[in-house]
Amino acid sequence: MAKNNREKDVELHLTRLVKRAGWITWKLAPTEVGMPDRIVIAPGGHVWMVELKRERGGVVSPRQEYVHRQVRALGVPVYVLAGKEAVTVWVQQRKADLGR
Repeated sequence: MAKNNREKDVELHLTRLVKRAGWITWKLAPTEVGMPDRIVIAPGGHVWMVELKRERGGVVSPRQEYVHRQVRALGVPVYVLAGKEAVTVWVQQRKADLGR
C-alpha cells in the first residue's frame, strides 16, 4: 500500500512541480473559511485555485464546496487534488493544455 502523505507533503510537491514548470504559486492565507489552499498562475493569464488533500482520508468540507462553487461561478477553475500522484497528473495535464 502506498504511503498516505500528509497534506503538507502534497503541497510541497505541488510547489516544486509548479516552479519547475516556470509558473508561480502562492499559499492563500485563510482569511475566510473554505478558501482553496493555493493559487497557481501560468504565462498567458492562466489562473487556477487548488485545494490539496492527502490521498486517503482527505475530505472537502461543505464550506469548502460552497466556496469552490462561488469561485467557479466567477470563471476561475478550482481543482481538488488528493495525493502526490494527482498533483503530478494535474501539472502534466495543465502543461499539455498550454502546449508545453
